[in-house]
Amino acid sequence: IARKRPSAEPSLGDHDDSHFQVPCRDDTMRQLEQLGAMLPAAADRTTHARLLRRLADELARLRSGSSSSTAGNGAAVGSPAKRRQESPPSAAEPPNKRQHLVAAKVEAADPLAAPVRDLQMEGKREKAIDELISTEKSYLDDITILITYFVQPIRERQLLPPDQQTQVFGALETVLGVNKALYEMLVQGDNVGRALGNCAAFLRLYSTFCSSQDQRIETLNKILSKNTALKLFLEQTHKLPVVRKLDLQTYLSKPALRLCKYPLLIREILKNTPPTHSDYDTLCHAEKQITDVSCRNHNEHHKPKVVAEVNEMKRKEESHQKMLQIQRILVDERNRTVTILNHKRELVKDQILYEPYIGWASFSRTPVRYLLFNDILIRAVEKGGKFVTSSLSDLDNVECRDFSATGKTPDKTVLELRLCTPDGKHEQVLALAASEEDKLQWLRDVGSAKEVHANTFAPPISTF
Repeated sequence: IARKRPSAEPSLGDHDDSHFQVPCRDDTMRQLEQLGAMLPAAADRTTHARLLRRLADELARLRSGSSSSTAGNGAAVGSPAKRRQESPPSAAEPPNKRQHLVAAKVEAADPLAAPVRDLQMEGKREKAIDELISTEKSYLDDITILITYFVQPIRERQLLPPDQQTQVFGALETVLGVNKALYEMLVQGDNVGRALGNCAAFLRLYSTFCSSQDQRIETLNKILSKNTALKLFLEQTHKLPVVRKLDLQTYLSKPALRLCKYPLLIREILKNTPPTHSDYDTLCHAEKQITDVSCRNHNEHHKPKVVAEVNEMKRKEESHQKMLQIQRILVDERNRTVTILNHKRELVKDQILYEPYIGWASFSRTPVRYLLFNDILIRAVEKGGKFVTSSLSDLDNVECRDFSATGKTPDKTVLELRLCTPDGKHEQVLALAASEEDKLQWLRDVGSAKEVHANTFAPPISTF
């Protein structure tokens, strides 16, 4: 992928550097100067990286020749005899300090060590940037295929009504526009960090799109079970070579996957960018904007980042979808729907616990569904395909403790809960968790939910 570079000098895209050899030190230095002069004129990244590697090889070869020329002098700087005579750093010195001293000695003995290292790092940086640009191009091609061969024909043939089109496809064209702008800035600009930083704010458009990705695909699957015309169209499109035998669901998942890959790509570039590089600060800033990772030596105040926002919105969206499913099957003792939907309410935990019953001659365990929200705890028993609520308690009135710790039972999985029944009475129940670790997790989850609820809404809680 070509990036625009100064065009005052001729392109070296077809330059053959195989004639560079090292007959002597003076010839090598002249050849290094030639190679160094060629670097600014490189017309593409491949040639640029190739010349960098060639220059690094020549420097390494020159360094090797310099070391061999002084091998006969036992007192020569950097000779094996001299290195053997040197005492190792004191063990009392910190490891990083010892490494710094060793590196300083190596560079003092061999002035070419630092240039070779820097050139090797620059080559890795170029390779990482190439990967960012090439994968961005591949992603743009995939989204273009999605819109050209799926979205537009479905709209033109009216295979889906407008409301379902919105549910399934969302704002794909807007997402494509953001990534086109990012790709153009990456190809045309020399500052990768600035290009990423400029587009980071627009990448927040992914928040709405990616947070509903699972629901989008689930809706599509439900539509396909009834819409035979759409199903037939997708089967025909799937056979096109340009689609590469990928289904619509796979293409719809690509924006979220791409967003989550940006932090990895940026870190790889940043790892091979020295702090003195003009791109370093802008890369740090871009990483702080796109990910939830703070860069060292960057003094900007912490802000919510794109990936963290997407993950949080996705988590809330999944919680709300789960609450919708629960409300459809949750009723009271008179078979009336129990309304649990609230814009401030979130589902924390949904699990079946077993409540023991000890009779005169029998022992049984009754499965009971416990629904822990950020403000209430519901206890429900399944009857006829529905879950009948036996208690709905505000977290102020909920107590949960480890019954095994009382010494009244050898079972390490028993919880004791204090709940509030629908008629306002309090009751205490015993529940068996799946394991001791599961019991401890319940204690932590209830404790955390109560603490957040108490600090936000409620007065201090009571105790047993």
